[in-house]
Amino acid sequence: MKNYGYLLILPFLVITLHGCNSGAVEKVSVESSSEGLTISHAKGETTLTDYPEKVAALSVFHTDYLAALDITPSAAVTYDQDGHTHLPYLSHELEDVNQLGTQSNPDIERLMSSAPDIILGEKEHESHYDTLEKVAPTVILGKTDNWRTYLNQIAAIVGRETKAEAVIAQYDQKADEVRHKLETKMGNESIIFMRVRAKELRVYGAQWNVGDVLYKDLALKAATCVPMDDWAQSVSFEILPECNPDHIILQVDDDEKAYKKIEELKKSKIWANLKAVQNGHIYPVEHWFIMSGPLSNMAKLESIEKMMEDL
Repeated sequence: MKNYGYLLILPFLVITLHGCNSGAVEKVSVESSSEGLTISHAKGETTLTDYPEKVAALSVFHTDYLAALDITPSAAVTYDQDGHTHLPYLSHELEDVNQLGTQSNPDIERLMSSAPDIILGEKEHESHYDTLEKVAPTVILGKTDNWRTYLNQIAAIVGRETKAEAVIAQYDQKADEVRHKLETKMGNESIIFMRVRAKELRVYGAQWNVGDVLYKDLALKAATCVPMDDWAQSVSFEILPECNPDHIILQVDDDEKAYKKIEELKKSKIWANLKAVQNGHIYPVEHWFIMSGPLSNMAKLESIEKMMEDL
């Protein structure tokens, strides 16, 4: 491990993590001292003598957070959506990283060959915890609807708290800048983020990732079908005229049934009569847009700013 000198003696840090749609609350704590680092998480305690340098990421989300902290993982699972091996905005940073396969079934042999100092996993990896622990100290992180909380959690583990503060400040500054621009350009016009899946149309709410950016950070007006107190809800074709947003950010899953569903919708009178369609305010995006993380959300801000530049 890289020696950063003595670890700062910090007060006991407890960060509460919320599941995205389960309502469960999980507490993860990090305690650092001159003797090392103790991380309490879903599977117990993990003790390190120093901040880890080589970090293996078993979640696609983790690659975003680590990159924001200027850390390239020693090994990482792949993204594999829309023709991208890794998140497209991280393709250059991750091109030489040891690839571990899918998040649901990471390659343990490749993980071992990368010789990580620490492995970051999610709840789905709990069943493999004993195996992972034989490779390297493993920390299971719960998901949260607050990316800032998650960033601070990972920063505490890798000793990059100051960097995390700078990342958050930079994001907030950009969000303020874009919000002020859109206040003038969009006025009282409404917007939704709609995802077309194989078996449903999903509209995202204000309590998770993309909705958090749209309706909180940018303070844009939500159309009536947006669940402001939830992370998302399924809607029918028939409800769209009632909702009738001025702008639709549209993501179609990389799936044959999803493609057929959107083509069916586009051929309908329902679609043709929507204000967003008639005014040319449909903005196709790829799957990464629903991801949550500091770099993903910064990329969302920049994308939304560009979408609206001709208004």
